[in-house]
Amino acid sequence: MVSPRQGVIQGKGSRGESSSRASAQSEQGRWLSRLEGAVSAGYSFTQASNVSDVQTIQNPDTHTSIPPATPPADGPTATAIDYVNVRLGPGLNYPVLGVAAPGASAEVSGVSADSAWWQVVIPTQYSANGYGWVSASYVLTQGTEDMPVVEAPQPPPSIGPTPPPVTGSGCLLVSQTPADGTSITSGTSFNTTWILENTGSAKWDQGEVDVRYAGAADNVQLHTGSDMYDLTTNVEPGTTYNFTVPMISPFEAGTYGELWELVQGNQQICPFYVYITVP
Repeated sequence: MVSPRQGVIQGKGSRGESSSRASAQSEQGRWLSRLEGAVSAGYSFTQASNVSDVQTIQNPDTHTSIPPATPPADGPTATAIDYVNVRLGPGLNYPVLGVAAPGASAEVSGVSADSAWWQVVIPTQYSANGYGWVSASYVLTQGTEDMPVVEAPQPPPSIGPTPPPVTGSGCLLVSQTPADGTSITSGTSFNTTWILENTGSAKWDQGEVDVRYAGAADNVQLHTGSDMYDLTTNVEPGTTYNFTVPMISPFEAGTYGELWELVQGNQQICPFYVYITVP
């Protein structure tokens, strides 16, 4: 059943046909949809129906494009055949570090235990250890027959249906909008804003500290922009930093939550979250 504020998208891509619910229209006429059972929303130019009352929303922020580093001659490489997310680990539950464009190549350094993901070398400005992971379905490889199996990094924390206890001593959540438990109609775009105070003894250097998506309850993401943001300014001890991320409420009734974290490299400074209900 499609509600009056949700149309239907029919599309066909390189990996098969699909249908999803259109919850909003962008300023350029693209339809925003959340695939049933998937973990994110996306825009498309596909055919849509029953969309006369679908709202128009501002375009979300896009993921950072990771420029390709020149792989060594005759070394193992992976070349993107489509736009592909470069993730922190081998799985859809890991945050997206950036996006590699079609034709971008990188040195392959390993493979996941299930052979579904390749570990690739990327600039350290995107990953503290200089590695990212790409899905094997979106790249062509050369010279990767004897690649070592690489242990996956620590997966993002499991996010439950209720807010987790706040841990970490490096910052304090001063305020949050919307407040946890706020009721938001299905398919509604909204912004979540957190105000964080630096309660540590060292400044948060905008060149070293990032705000990163950590996970979502039942893997249902709320945010529609990037998974990682640079600080826009240095934050001295005792001062605050405002962080806002665009979100959209899921289609089905229930309680939903997202966990974010302030990190320096792979070291967490503190976590923070938002929980909403969809009536």
